[in-house]
Amino acid sequence: MNFFKRAFKYCIRQRTKNMILFCIMSVIAIFLILSVSILTSSKNASLNVKGDVTGKLQLTIDETGNYGSGTGSQNGMSYIYNGDKITSKLIEAISKVEGVVDYNSETKECYYGAAVNFKYFSASFGGGFTPYGDASGITCVLSSKKSEKFESGVYKLKAGRHIQPDDQYVALMSDVLAEYNNLKVGDKIKLYLPSPADSIVELEIVGIYEGAEGAQSETMFLDDIDANVLYSDFNPGNDEYDEPDEYLDLTIYVEDPVNIRNVYNRIMDLPEMQGKTLKLEMDNSEYEQIVNPLTQVQKVIKILIIVGIIVSIIVLTLILNIWIRNRKQEIAILIALGNSKKNIFGQFLCEVLGVAMFAFVAVGVLVTALRGVLNDIIVRLIGDETISFSLQISSVQMLFMCIAGSVILVIAVSIVTYSIMRHKLVELFSKTD
Repeated sequence: MNFFKRAFKYCIRQRTKNMILFCIMSVIAIFLILSVSILTSSKNASLNVKGDVTGKLQLTIDETGNYGSGTGSQNGMSYIYNGDKITSKLIEAISKVEGVVDYNSETKECYYGAAVNFKYFSASFGGGFTPYGDASGITCVLSSKKSEKFESGVYKLKAGRHIQPDDQYVALMSDVLAEYNNLKVGDKIKLYLPSPADSIVELEIVGIYEGAEGAQSETMFLDDIDANVLYSDFNPGNDEYDEPDEYLDLTIYVEDPVNIRNVYNRIMDLPEMQGKTLKLEMDNSEYEQIVNPLTQVQKVIKILIIVGIIVSIIVLTLILNIWIRNRKQEIAILIALGNSKKNIFGQFLCEVLGVAMFAFVAVGVLVTALRGVLNDIIVRLIGDETISFSLQISSVQMLFMCIAGSVILVIAVSIVTYSIMRHKLVELFSKTD
């Protein structure tokens, strides 16, 4: 009788042992397939983040050692920055660098404007600073979509479009201020710019945003009311106050945050950057904040896989050692009848692999059916809603489960079989009960 038939008949007789082995192998199989599936899914989630998050580079003036000696006045000492600023020519060169997808410069209270043909929400103090009443600070941007409050989600575009770098004399207005003045996208507003400009400029409303609060009873000054703040391009202030198109800072958005170092080097190598008193710094915090938890999960899972495999081998070795040692007499008789040790090893291996195959199939069906439930549990454990995690159960993971589980069994059976069959036949008979 060959060892396949012996293994089959033994499995038929030993149903209790087979059920115990089936349960043990099912637990091991569940651990293997879930661990490798989570590892693969977390890697895919990290790759997906690259498409959702952009890295940032911050270009600013270098203030260190670039101020004059200062001049005194009744208000104290004043210093003038005499270094380089960020010019439109430099911005144009940066925009053409490979990997750069967007940029923005934002200056709050870039210039002040009093309402000529509309009204601001009034505050507790003020009213006569200009011939048209108090002026409110205008926030200048190159790209309003990338401005601080729009990026953070505090403000959202409600109608129209955002301000773009090539816009001239346009504005964004809060929805409450637009409603207060019965204004809409496409309407034009006039602002009085105080001395030394002492002029009136006309801006077209290209967008209306929501999220700003209107007038409140405790507000003291007009420009402290969020809804009064207008977003504008830099041109009105620069033109009316005869200032050059220069900026103190520029936020540069990189398409691939993983590739941010290469983009940094390309910008630093631009001829327009050479010899300039400017600083370029990398800001990859948003990407790292999302990816780092996934990276930590991957490290933990890799360690768990290794530890889990070792523990599985140890547990199976101990259990199989007890079972097979009780079969010393059977082993001795089989050897006496001319069966080789390889033949006996094959029988033991077939016995456990036969049970394991049923466990692998059952676990594969169960995990696939419950993938949605398992995915929800893992997402809750991660606890970060910004991470788009989707548990993947593929044929590759199934194959890994079967191969890894089989290897664990082969190692465990090999250890136990060797520890018993290294004894001579006489020793085996003498050690049987």
